[in-house]
Amino acid sequence: MSAPETQYKQPSTVAPGQRETGRSPAATGPVVPLWVGRMLAWLVFAFSLVAAVLLLIAFFLQLTGANPAAPFAAWVYRGTDLLLQPFRSLYPTVKGHTGQSELNLSLVFAILMYGLFALVFDGLVGWFDRWIRRVY
Repeated sequence: MSAPETQYKQPSTVAPGQRETGRSPAATGPVVPLWVGRMLAWLVFAFSLVAAVLLLIAFFLQLTGANPAAPFAAWVYRGTDLLLQPFRSLYPTVKGHTGQSELNLSLVFAILMYGLFALVFDGLVGWFDRWIRRVY
């Protein structure tokens, strides 16, 4: 019978009284870029959410034939004017049978594009995050 093999532990380089974190000093390097990327992703999500909510409110106001001279409707239309600019003439606006309500599919398309932009940006930040972690 042979003697049981014993495994030797390498001596720890952690000072007494400190816990071992399992991370090398180089692993703490990309923390700032990753934090900045995550914050940018949250800002893009916040912007996209506010833009989508305003565009959705404008869509329902137009669909129900709200008075554009009313203060709330005027505020929403002013807020969405710049957001809708790239998508304004993509689809024709269909007037309702009473002439007051409108079906503006450009608003719906803009909502989808702002949501897609947020998802793509989050995917890019996630990919960059994984790439940085793999490099460091």
